[in-house]
Amino acid sequence: MAEVMPPKGPISELETSEAVPDCPKFGDKYEDYGCTVNAISVEDLFAKYESSGFLYPAKRDRLMPYMAHIMENWRRSMSGPANCILHDVVVYEDPLSGTWASVAYWAATNKSSHSQHLISIGSPKGSQSVLLSAQSELSNRQVLAAQNWFRPKNRFPAKIFGSCIHPLGDERAVVQEHAYLRLDRTRIPDSPAEIIVDELSNADTTLIERLAQRLCGRVQAKADEWEARDVCLESLDARFREVGLRRFRQVFIARSPGEQDPIGFAVAYRGPLGLNFSFLENRCELWIDPDSPPAQHEQAIAALIHAAAGVYHDFELPDLLVTASLRDEQVLITHGARLIQHYNRSIWLQDGYEAWYNHVDGFYDRIRARERRARCRVGTPAARGEAL
Repeated sequence: MAEVMPPKGPISELETSEAVPDCPKFGDKYEDYGCTVNAISVEDLFAKYESSGFLYPAKRDRLMPYMAHIMENWRRSMSGPANCILHDVVVYEDPLSGTWASVAYWAATNKSSHSQHLISIGSPKGSQSVLLSAQSELSNRQVLAAQNWFRPKNRFPAKIFGSCIHPLGDERAVVQEHAYLRLDRTRIPDSPAEIIVDELSNADTTLIERLAQRLCGRVQAKADEWEARDVCLESLDARFREVGLRRFRQVFIARSPGEQDPIGFAVAYRGPLGLNFSFLENRCELWIDPDSPPAQHEQAIAALIHAAAGVYHDFELPDLLVTASLRDEQVLITHGARLIQHYNRSIWLQDGYEAWYNHVDGFYDRIRARERRARCRVGTPAARGEAL
């Protein structure tokens, strides 16, 4: 989902233009890494996405009917106040070596960030710089948590982001497996009479926090700010409204009549179309108690999907986009959903930022050391290829 791309192109990290007098460290600013933020136009950025192969033909064709709208949403979201992250695009460029890299991140909740769209051309130095500088900035701005989504079959993010549990520990990070599916909004299942669905408000903070910790785990519950008294992200929505956009969520819980403990919940996220090229900003996130009886389990899924679909009455796409556990994938398919892809979601908390930074830094240092050894053996620059 984050569509993280491995470094491509000539490996040239030994070019003298890339020498850095003082090695940047955790907590330094963008410019200390040779990076800029929101200094590139949307037109130039999207052109780079296409020329690098990140925006490949099939993906471009899927986005094309909405491309003008998506680009306008990016212009607006990137124009927010400099001291308030709505949508930041970090770029590293070294014309002498041909190195160019970029990563984007946007506000997932009031105090958490969604990182995505990492691309790199040339030396691994570029992607190393944008990742480390962005992580430093999140720390400096006291961002509560960070996350990214990636395909588990993509070797690069699987190695670097999928392995963060070991250095950070499961109290500070989690990597989850999800199915991402689409369901025609004209074919939403009816809500079973056996299930009661309630929409939550800020008065229900304790209920959703307890439920999220039980079904999603402590790390995600904290990252999604379920303990905060802003269930619907009203504060974040107000920030996006300042640039003419929206970002909010609505939460629904399902329970059996006469039962106090919910079976599960759905989070219907809404945001500017195309903030993520897989439309994650507008996903419906589904969480069902895996220990619930099978019949009740399936009924809760149908009831929650039915309730959440109303949040997307004005969504530009014809589909309801759903993330769910791998166990619930087949249930959704029986209701008419079609699998888009399997994805992993990596989440790490603020007190693990420095450990994450060191993990990523060490990973890239090993890559660049390996490339130096390869160059020494052959005596020429490494051929074009994937560094990972």
